[in-house]
Amino acid sequence: MAHDEYDRLPSHTTVVVEEYEKKSSRSQATFLLINSAVGAGVLSMPMIFYRNGLLNGFLIIVCIASIQAYTLGVLSRAASVTNSHSYGGLVMAKLGRHASIALNVSMLLYLFGSSVAYLLIVGDSFETLWGYILQHVFQYGSKDGWLASRQFVIAAIGCTCILPQCYKKTLSGSAFVSLLNLVAFVGIVLCIILYSIQHILGLPAAARFDGVVLYGDVGGIFDTISIAVFGFQCHSQVVAVFNELEDSQVPRYLKVIKRFEGSSKILVMLDVILKSMLTCAIGYLLVGAVSYSAFPKTIQSNIFNTFGYDSVIISTARLIVGVLQIASYPVNHFPARKALSEGIIMPLLKKEPSGNGFVFVETSVFFTLSLILALSFTELGTVFSLVGGTSGTVIIFIIPGALLLHEARDHQQQNIRILFSISGGFLILFGAGLFLYTLISTL
Repeated sequence: MAHDEYDRLPSHTTVVVEEYEKKSSRSQATFLLINSAVGAGVLSMPMIFYRNGLLNGFLIIVCIASIQAYTLGVLSRAASVTNSHSYGGLVMAKLGRHASIALNVSMLLYLFGSSVAYLLIVGDSFETLWGYILQHVFQYGSKDGWLASRQFVIAAIGCTCILPQCYKKTLSGSAFVSLLNLVAFVGIVLCIILYSIQHILGLPAAARFDGVVLYGDVGGIFDTISIAVFGFQCHSQVVAVFNELEDSQVPRYLKVIKRFEGSSKILVMLDVILKSMLTCAIGYLLVGAVSYSAFPKTIQSNIFNTFGYDSVIISTARLIVGVLQIASYPVNHFPARKALSEGIIMPLLKKEPSGNGFVFVETSVFFTLSLILALSFTELGTVFSLVGGTSGTVIIFIIPGALLLHEARDHQQQNIRILFSISGGFLILFGAGLFLYTLISTL
């Protein structure tokens, strides 16, 4: 099967970025890449600092951001060589059909895990509001029954507000959700930082920063590094962003490496990648460090659950996050259906499933399984860690590492071959190690 068939596969992000005929400027490409990375993962960033301390938390986020920036550059360079228009098409051209199927399986699992996380956030966001409505509107006195539980909120909102939207055969409104996602991210960051600072200032001087540590236990690093991996994932969009990027003047600070990389467009894309990862890292560092400094002993995997319910701003932000997850779930599900039909079933059976029957069965199974898991999990960070540490490692580390090893084999310059071989081997070993650790610790 020709690899260009895989170029039609939509790439994953928390919010899908649609293809545009016009070329994107450098600033537009940076916006698209940032928007592809940020999302619900910000809610669990404080847990990284809670488990590892200020310094170790800082190092984890910086290191993961740096590694992911490097692998984004690897994919952009490979897309330039193969003239591919999607991550799936790139892998098909370079590594073959089986690797492409493995990528799409990982994409499907990543999207599925993200959908489970969305449902958990919906439950956290609306549980208190629903409890208030039960007591004051319906005069329901019990707080312990299933009707007042987070599980009921997840099931009710999921079945009435989310599931009907998932049965649609076309994706509409993704541009609006995409813009809302970034605006909400900025608002969430500001709300968390301001509320945390207000809490710190409200404490007696002697009690401020009590419990804050610089270093945590080593086990905390391995347990939370996959949360950072989840938070920076935008690899499934980078090929599309690269193809839409217009060629422009190489930034001055990158001209020093121009003799190693002749394509000016790749260097411009590298500028986009570095600025995008730096922006995401700054947001995550601020949220994680400031909220941990304010609540060093009580951080929960969803930072909003750490805060009280006495702040109107925080309560409003919590509801906005919940509404965003309701809107994002169907947008997240659409590329999952495409990955299953075009990226897995079609190359295996030589026929793409279609029709209302496939849409109904796939949507029903996808939603039901995600709902069952959302009702079973209690910690949002556990879902982020599991998704980032398994399917995320394949998408972000292992496949880019395999691409580097493939290119090292054919490269003419010996020093470049050595560099690609070492870095490719490191990415594969790092990804495989994190994958196995996540599975073992989960089981």
